[in-house]
Amino acid sequence: MPFASRFGLHVLVNGHVVKDLANGEVQIPFETEYSVRLRNRHKDRYAVVKLFIDGEEMSKGGFIIPPNSHRDIERSSHKAVRFKFVD
Repeated sequence: MPFASRFGLHVLVNGHVVKDLANGEVQIPFETEYSVRLRNRHKDRYAVVKLFIDGEEMSKGGFIIPPNSHRDIERSSHKAVRFKFVD
């Protein structure tokens, strides 16, 4: 299995994964709060993820994802505001 296929990213709304379109995009309505699920499928390797949304870094140094686990990110590591899709 290639390295990249062992890591996944999903968008969640109300705790449920939003289905990807054929081109890899997701659609959510304006004003919707969402979170990002970072999934590490490696059995013995940690992943450090630098997450950017609209060009702004959300992770300040990176989110650490342990082997064979996931982490749901609902806001920037340096702001107390949840992610929200706005116009």
